[in-house]
Amino acid sequence: MSFHIVHILSHGSRITVDRGCLVCTLPDSSKKKIPIEDVLILIIAARGISFSNDALSSLMKQKATVMHCDETYKPIGITVGIPHLIHKTIFSKQIEKDEKFNRALWKHILSGKVSSQINLLQQISSGNILQSDIISIENEGIIQKIYWKHFFSRLKKDSPKIREHQQAQHPVNQILNYGYAVLNAIVHRSIIAHGLNPLLGIHHRYHFKSYPLVYDLMEPLRPFCDAAAYRFYSDEETEKDIKIWAKFIVETLVNKKIKHRNKKIKLLYAIDFYISSVADCFYQNKVKKPFIPELTSEFLKDE
Repeated sequence: MSFHIVHILSHGSRITVDRGCLVCTLPDSSKKKIPIEDVLILIIAARGISFSNDALSSLMKQKATVMHCDETYKPIGITVGIPHLIHKTIFSKQIEKDEKFNRALWKHILSGKVSSQINLLQQISSGNILQSDIISIENEGIIQKIYWKHFFSRLKKDSPKIREHQQAQHPVNQILNYGYAVLNAIVHRSIIAHGLNPLLGIHHRYHFKSYPLVYDLMEPLRPFCDAAAYRFYSDEETEKDIKIWAKFIVETLVNKKIKHRNKKIKLLYAIDFYISSVADCFYQNKVKKPFIPELTSEFLKDE
């Protein structure tokens, strides 16, 4: 079995299921198929897409995630089968955890994020001043301002001045937001597959239409999207089109490899190991340093 992130980019397509395969019928009546068991995430980034109920329920049975985008390719929601996947024992332990447990676990997660951010900045910059700037500050908000200032300064002259989140206008912020949305769907699926409830956060708190735990566990993985965006936007030969970026970020998150113990594994699998190690902290009722994928210089290199 392999895992694929499938993008639907043709307007007016129809998604059905036939003999264990997900079938996309294009407006010109041509068809594309993929085994449903191979689908990790289905990203709907076109208008007028329709589903058969059998297709949607089959995807949910296979623990796949469907991510929905609007006409500007901005992700606006996901469809995922939650109720039958929650692990009751881990779920109950999530509820029981106190602030001390959450703070200790969050400290490991945030440390992993900052470590990868430092590694990325050092690869695209020079000297150690970046590291001294960041590690000498404990305030997360200030760290992120320093990080984005250095990151954007290493891009082209027309790079953004600030990090835009919602309703981003600058192309770099737009591709970052899209990349995070893909990463969000991957992490969300893995959280559910390992029996965790995405509504119960470690650091972030629940707000209407939000999944705090997804945002918590995404944090140390964001630098991987940042690195991909840097490569994509810095390559003068690559057309800066959202459709090209959509394929580029998926290929990066699925196929790029990182170190895990004494071997290299795909980042996609490393994310699963990471979420599993976090779930184990809850299950064993003990905060220990989880395995957190670390961005190294090799990630920026072409394989």
